[in-house]
Amino acid sequence: MTSKAVNNDKTETPEAHRRQALSMLAKATGPQSELLATVVQALSLGLDCMLAAVGKVNEDKSKVQRACPINCVSGHDVTSI
Repeated sequence: MTSKAVNNDKTETPEAHRRQALSMLAKATGPQSELLATVVQALSLGLDCMLAAVGKVNEDKSKVQRACPINCVSGHDVTSI
């Protein structure tokens, strides 16, 4: 999977973050795993979230299997998630 640079500059306006997120989605290509990684990055940026993830709930709804890596604002450890 390739990592795309995300500008999490807190001096930018929420509107600028949303425009950047939509631009990321518009340029997204590749296999499903890369597309989902881009979607998660865009979601995190566009909604100004510390964490974002995409997963699939199992049949008994007791666990969620991640469908792509978790996007996290730098400085936060999510290795145990």
